[in-house]
Amino acid sequence: EQGDLKLRVRALETERAFKRVAAVQRTVGS
Repeated sequence: EQGDLKLRVRALETERAFKRVAAVQRTVGS
């Protein structure tokens, strides 16, 4: 259970980081 929670939190952090990178690339590209 604890490991599953950590895995979910890590996936959420990865998704947020990916969205931030995508937003930065969009800003730089335009």
